[in-house]
Amino acid sequence: MKPSALLTLVGMFVLTTGCDAPQVGNPVTVADAGVTEPAPEPTTTSRVPDSKVEHPEWYLPDGRLDMSGIPGEPPMTTSTPRKVHAKDPKKGKLTRRRGGKLLGTTLQALPWAENETIFNIVIPSQLATYDALEGRPVRSHEEFMDKFVNGFMQQHQPGFKLPELEPGDEYLFDPEDKVLKIYRPEG
Repeated sequence: MKPSALLTLVGMFVLTTGCDAPQVGNPVTVADAGVTEPAPEPTTTSRVPDSKVEHPEWYLPDGRLDMSGIPGEPPMTTSTPRKVHAKDPKKGKLTRRRGGKLLGTTLQALPWAENETIFNIVIPSQLATYDALEGRPVRSHEEFMDKFVNGFMQQHQPGFKLPELEPGDEYLFDPEDKVLKIYRPEG
């Protein structure tokens, strides 16, 4: 489109929209000048609901979100370590618990895809690189957390963090099968 045609369209838009005269309220008298009205209370529709308050039945006594009965969810964490699943981290659980209709379906997929990428692509490939550069695999959970996640991964992907888990859940790296696991310590 030519610049002159664009300017003509913008000019026509400005001329046709016009403007309204401002509305003038009641004048303030001297007696009203010292009186201040209290600020309006916030409406409940403008805030994000706090599900722990509005849906206490969704939470277990230990603070975890109860995902039992939700299709496709991994089993609850126990003291027995199991391979970490992309749906284990905290992010995305509340959306899946609500049912995820329309836009929620898309919102459900985003944390899952991010976690799936971290657990099944990034960590295994970076572990292989670490193994090649060090000349040996990661030997313990402590080495995994200290040297690999907080050292090696920070050099290659600054700002990398493992996804946040539910309260009380912990990661555990198993050097025997080179798999990141999740478990809930007893006590």
